[in-house]
Amino acid sequence: MRKRYVQQLGGELVEVTPDWKPDPVSDVHVITDIEPYQSMKTGEMIQGRRQHREHLREHGLIEVGNETKYLQPYGARPLDGLKERIADIAREKLRYN
Repeated sequence: MRKRYVQQLGGELVEVTPDWKPDPVSDVHVITDIEPYQSMKTGEMIQGRRQHREHLREHGLIEVGNETKYLQPYGARPLDGLKERIADIAREKLRYN
């Protein structure tokens, strides 16, 4: 017989009956508006999310959060011909005499 499980908030799996249905209230997630803040670019007060997006667009700004990997500088580029030199050495070492 097939069993059904639901994962609780703490990560624990709990077996449920075949006729169990999730509580419709638990499916709702409301994101509140952002708190007012003062713009670092113009000094004006930004009152909400919509004004925040418009302000960023108007002044060509980007919002930086946890995803800053794209801001990191690229690693050093390999020296010219390095790949070819490594390949040549590998070919020499793998030759059977």
